Amino acid sequence: MRFARHLNQAMSQAWVEHCVTCWQEDLAFAYMIQLKASGAWLGSIELMVRTDVAEIGYILSDSFWGQGFATEAARVLVAWAEMQPGLGRIVAVCHSDNLASRRVLEKIGLQFEARLDGDVLWPQLRPANGARLLFGCSLGPESVISSHQIPVKSVGLHFKCEIAQALP
Repeated sequence: MRFARHLNQAMSQAWVEHCVTCWQEDLAFAYMIQLKASGAWLGSIELMVRTDVAEIGYILSDSFWGQGFATEAARVLVAWAEMQPGLGRIVAVCHSDNLASRRVLEKIGLQFEARLDGDVLWPQLRPANGARLLFGCSLGPESVISSHQIPVKSVGLHFKCEIAQALP
C-alpha cells in the first residue's frame, strides 16, 4: 500500500493531523484497526476517494500479519464503497514482492490489472523497493466483490479523531 512506517511520535502526530484534514475535505477516510477481543491496536486502514475511484491502503503491526485482520478491515471499507452512488471503481496497490498483501486484495475481490514500474504516483515507494502491482474492480450491480462480503468478527474500525485526542 502507500503508507510509510512511523518512526517516531512526531510522524504519527503529523499523519493524524493529515487524516483530520482529509476527513474534513472528504478526500480520505482513515480508521484505526482494533482487535475486538483485547482492545489492542493493530494498525490503520484508509479509503482515499478521487472523483469516482476509491483506493484502499492499510498498514498493520508485524505481530498481527497473517491472521486475516487486514482482509476483515478491507472488506468493511469495500462494503461501504459499494454503497456510495458516485463511486465506480475501487483500487489498491501493493509491492510486487508482498505476496500477503496481494492475497488480501484478491480475497476482497480485486483483480490484478497492471505492474507499475517506476511510477510517480506513489513517490514514497522508491523504485529501489521494486515494482508495484495495481489491483482493481468495478463497483455496482455487476460487481464481483459483493459475493466476497462476510461478517466482521475480529476487528473494529475507529474514526481517527479518537486517536488524535489521545495524543499529547
